[in-house]
Amino acid sequence: RANCAGRRRRDYVNATPPEGSGGANEEHARALHAVNTGLRIKRAGIVRTKDGKFGASADSLIDAVDNIGKITQDGGAECKCFTSPEKLQPILIEDNPGTAMCQMQFCMWLTGRHWWHFGLYCEHLLNIERELTLIEVPRDDDYIAKLEADMLEFDAYVCAVEDRLRSRKGNRVIQMADLCK
Repeated sequence: RANCAGRRRRDYVNATPPEGSGGANEEHARALHAVNTGLRIKRAGIVRTKDGKFGASADSLIDAVDNIGKITQDGGAECKCFTSPEKLQPILIEDNPGTAMCQMQFCMWLTGRHWWHFGLYCEHLLNIERELTLIEVPRDDDYIAKLEADMLEFDAYVCAVEDRLRSRKGNRVIQMADLCK
């Protein structure tokens, strides 16, 4: 069985270290994150809007405890297990989570949370005690408003195309340009 990249699922069993390190190290990274911060970090999975139209993969949701011991559920986490220097440098030197920023803001939109930890786990950095790097990313309501507007526009487009497809009866040849009108 193939996925969208044309690779069979079993190909990932013997993945190269850069491809396969995420799944193997994510649980360890989550545990290390909890120990280093004292936060309650729970595996999350798919988070969705109330209507179920939009969803994203959130690695973790975080329960923070305030100064009187009350649990507040206001954060989340995304962990990446990169090993390539091109991906490591912006994170380690510039505190820049790069393309994960959109995913984290999207998750904050879906969950209503106020901040997200970006975690980079790289076991090759253990010798310099940098195997886990955390960057706290605050919620950006302006970014999220634009993101939400884009998603709603995209949803309207998809619904319009679906309506057009469903309204066509029979097995006719349809030109692709006709679908985009």
